[in-house]
Amino acid sequence: MQMLRRRSGVFQIFKQTVERCERHNAKKKGHIAGLTCFADLTSEEFTARFHPIEYPPWVYEKMREERERELEREALRYAREREALRYAGPPEDFTCFGCGGPY
Repeated sequence: MQMLRRRSGVFQIFKQTVERCERHNAKKKGHIAGLTCFADLTSEEFTARFHPIEYPPWVYEKMREERERELEREALRYAREREALRYAGPPEDFTCFGCGGPY
């Protein structure tokens, strides 16, 4: 009985989604609303499942690690540029790409 009630509730949500799409499409707003595999979820269920307010700790750890790697790459690039400038010396032409004008 519980499963039957759950199924009828899911079907009601699906019917509401179909009706919402039909109402939207009747207004001809420039884009067409359609059904996806999420049509049987309420907006609250969809948000809770796919847009959590807080991510699991491993997500934050991965983001931190990626940021650290990016900072290391930036620092290495900067060090290489400094080293190259040290060996190359100052540029001879201080004009804007040789056009004669100042920077």
